[in-house]
Amino acid sequence: MDLIADGPTDAFAPPEGLSARDLIFALEAGRRDWATVEKAMGPDKARETAIALVRCGGVVLRCDVDDILQLAGPTSWRRSHAWSLQHADLLADLRAARIPTISGTSCSA
Repeated sequence: MDLIADGPTDAFAPPEGLSARDLIFALEAGRRDWATVEKAMGPDKARETAIALVRCGGVVLRCDVDDILQLAGPTSWRRSHAWSLQHADLLADLRAARIPTISGTSCSA
């Protein structure tokens, strides 16, 4: 079963308090197995982060369903379509991947 935001969300509005490192982690891969998310963040933080990212429209959280059709644990997440359309630019901004400039110098031939 996939968990998604319960209503419209902005194209990109990450949850308040999410670190740049965790945001980069969410944006870097289109899909992540849950074991990878837990290994990177720890079990409690992984759940908190995943739910926050679902609520803001950043990821779709895939969960198992048990024998009596109750929601079980997460198995993976995938980047939402809206975030996927912008992820390269967002990652570049987050990583400050700009051409470095050195002030006070000039090049003359």
